[in-house]
Amino acid sequence: MRIKLSVFIALLVATVAVLPASVVAYMFYQQMHIAVEQTTKQNLALQSSLTGEKLTYRMEVLLSGLALFAREKGEAEFELSTKREINNRLRQFLNTYRIVNSLYLLDAKGQVVTGIGAAKKHVIKENFAAKPEFSIKPEPHGSFIFFDNSQLVHSVENPYGVAIITPVFNKRHELTSYLLSIIPSQDLPQLIGKHSKQFKVAFYHQGSWLAGDYWEANADINDYIHDIDIGLPNYGNLLSVSIHIAEPADRLMFAVEEAMTPIYGVGATLCLATLLFSFFIARYITASLSRFYQHINSLQAGVKDDYHPKFWVVELHNLYQIFNKMQLTIGQQLSNLQSKNSELKQADILRQQYLSQVESLNKELEEKVQERTQTLEETLKLVEESSVVLERVIRYRRELQGLDNIAVIELTLKYLKQSLPQMDMALIIQGDRYHQAAMKQTQAVFDLEQVLNKSMALGEEQWHQGVSALDDGTPVLRLGRNGSGLGCLALKQMPSSQFQHCLLMFVKELGSYLEIRKLTAELDFLARTDALTQLGNRKLFDETLEGFETQLDTEVGLFIIDVNGLKQVNDNKGHEVGDALLQKVAELIRHCSGGITDKCFRLGGDEYAIILAGDELKQSQTLYKRLLEEQPKMNFAFDVMGGYSGFSCSIGFASTANTIFSMLYSVADQNMYQVKREHYRDARTKKMA
Repeated sequence: MRIKLSVFIALLVATVAVLPASVVAYMFYQQMHIAVEQTTKQNLALQSSLTGEKLTYRMEVLLSGLALFAREKGEAEFELSTKREINNRLRQFLNTYRIVNSLYLLDAKGQVVTGIGAAKKHVIKENFAAKPEFSIKPEPHGSFIFFDNSQLVHSVENPYGVAIITPVFNKRHELTSYLLSIIPSQDLPQLIGKHSKQFKVAFYHQGSWLAGDYWEANADINDYIHDIDIGLPNYGNLLSVSIHIAEPADRLMFAVEEAMTPIYGVGATLCLATLLFSFFIARYITASLSRFYQHINSLQAGVKDDYHPKFWVVELHNLYQIFNKMQLTIGQQLSNLQSKNSELKQADILRQQYLSQVESLNKELEEKVQERTQTLEETLKLVEESSVVLERVIRYRRELQGLDNIAVIELTLKYLKQSLPQMDMALIIQGDRYHQAAMKQTQAVFDLEQVLNKSMALGEEQWHQGVSALDDGTPVLRLGRNGSGLGCLALKQMPSSQFQHCLLMFVKELGSYLEIRKLTAELDFLARTDALTQLGNRKLFDETLEGFETQLDTEVGLFIIDVNGLKQVNDNKGHEVGDALLQKVAELIRHCSGGITDKCFRLGGDEYAIILAGDELKQSQTLYKRLLEEQPKMNFAFDVMGGYSGFSCSIGFASTANTIFSMLYSVADQNMYQVKREHYRDARTKKMA
């Protein structure tokens, strides 16, 4: 395809002139679009912030009104009013705060008393007192509860609403009741009043739509989200609402077009002026090049051209002078060409020398590549060995679970011998609450007790990354962190650096396992042990009793033991003496149940329990006799037992031989209280005598 020079020049000039102008116009349009978009977002953010402040203010006014209403009515002894009087007061409040749909009075336990608005049966069925947010203990406080119940808000299309719980206290600051205020979510837009029609407003809670305008997630809009938290200092939680402000996306394009309208006219004028200027430049360059082309043809044909054109462009005029001088310089160039040929021959000799040097360098490079390849193969071999060791460690970690210390040592030594078959070693693991100490060595080359004592005596400064040496040079590796006292691994000698990493991986894995096992055992013991008496606590008692519930073929007996006169001891001698008495009772129970059962518990306060199961139940009478006989023998350092002579306990017993399992605790407890009543009756009789 060929085009005329004039057309080519016109296209070239137009491209050079119009294309940059178009690029600048496009960039300006983009900047304008970004500026308008930022302005739109700022406007949305401002509208969202104003809406949030308005909603927060109106809700805080409502909460303050509820708090004031609760305080005034509570101090006026709300609970003494009739239901009719209460409903009249609630109706007056609803007439003042129209946003509240329903207002109910709940008692101190959260049960519905009376109210105005939604049907009472629907409020009872919703059972707000069972919600996690409705906290009655330890301190009553206000709270917000979101619910989904169309019967409470009288709307099937929008069943969402917010319940506000406000505690009511009397003059003595005692909790008497609660106010339950129900606000339908569909009425939330009323709190912010009217807003501009160009914006859409919606309310969300935890990502779910509550009220206001609704639009699909893929709608072509620009929106802004503003999160607010509403509440007062005495409220247990906050009312968290997300306000979504949106406007159609085509408004942005309309604003951009409106801002760009005057710029379009200026751009069109500049483009037209550029095209006219390009046309003039193209004509001038075409005429100049045509004259220059004619002169070149004359030179090529060997015809002397007497016509000497004048060029306005200095560069074209200089080029014309250069062509005139070319004929004079061509002859000189031919002579120079011959000299250049001789120089090329000399260069070819130098090239041959260079190629020989390159060949020798290639040989040296091949040797170095072979050397590096050998090194890489050795590295890959080490990586493969490390992968095998890692697989062993993972398998070792799984097999460790649930083993005692002897099995742990045997398993550990087995894996270590797989990786270090020629290494003599000894492993020592200290005992804990549920596991006995154990030690073992692959060959009889260590004094295990001496190794343990010396390793435990090493100070922190003598350990380096868990590795140290005894005074005789024996290398030892610590299990766990310093001070944990988990044990150690002793070696005849340290392995080479190639195998040290493998050894450390197994030692760290074992140390981590032992630390976690020890911590788990301690936590389990503390969670199920009474801190004062060291007997099992109520949690362990419940778990033990529940375990027997499914063992239908096992007979179970239960002793309930209660200390007589503990309150008088605490009042007369102080709680420290009372605690000492409880500890003495625990010692008595442990002593009496020795050889019969170890299932002894302190249920709380001055109440203890002993569980007998299976063959243990045959010795229930023996245990009961011991408890009665050992009470007078108990040595305790005080002489006044709250007005009663001596120390005694009330004991109740029941078994599944004559009581169903579910009533076992209740029957034993009743029997204990029967004994306690007889004890106090006898004590009063003796005192009167």
